[in-house]
Amino acid sequence: MARRSTGTASAERGSGTSDTETAPPVRRGKEARRREILDAAAEVFLEKGYDASSTQEIADKVGILKGSLYYYVTSKEDFLYEIIRETHTGAVRAIEPVLAMETDGLHRLANLILRQVEFFTANRTKSVVFFREYRALSAERRAEIEPEGERYRAMVGALLADGQQDGTISADLDVRMTSMAIVEMLNSVHRWFRSTGRVSAARLGRDMAAMLCLGVASQAAIEAHGGADKLREKIENGWGRT
Repeated sequence: MARRSTGTASAERGSGTSDTETAPPVRRGKEARRREILDAAAEVFLEKGYDASSTQEIADKVGILKGSLYYYVTSKEDFLYEIIRETHTGAVRAIEPVLAMETDGLHRLANLILRQVEFFTANRTKSVVFFREYRALSAERRAEIEPEGERYRAMVGALLADGQQDGTISADLDVRMTSMAIVEMLNSVHRWFRSTGRVSAARLGRDMAAMLCLGVASQAAIEAHGGADKLREKIENGWGRT
């Protein structure tokens, strides 16, 4: 974890913060309370934007004194950093089991897409904050996270390359460009998906998996599944989710 700057924290604490204010809440596990505070911070950042938000608003959202927040963090940026770091880690963990699956590349790609749509829709608030407020992080902290983004894209690229090797993904595709296109499409889900809309998260995942898999599948793979319509039907019926 990056070294934390105390400048912002000092300014926001004020000179009148007492020992009573900074004492941790009682009868609550530290990790449970930390998660509650991070969730509240994400909601405040979503509603008002990072720059316009204050630690006082986060404290009010949780129902604690502002000084108590500093038992968990030293600055407002710490909240943003933790939200972004945990969201990125969660997205990577969601696809790691896919890479270990003993099946062909196309089947694993369908799984990856379903799992990522599932993750981003289930964690929409933090996902929006991740993508919208990322540039608000200090250069030092962005430098910590950026290599993980490259690793994520490389994982998708490796899966596509495996599919080309086993013949299920078209050999004509440029792996780097295709992996970037898939990642960008998945990363955009948070912008327009709403759980209250007419399409469920599960349906969205299946539709996106079918669309993307049919776009990259080799002709041999399509024929092996009985044609494009049959392959689409398989994916929409859950073929990708194992």
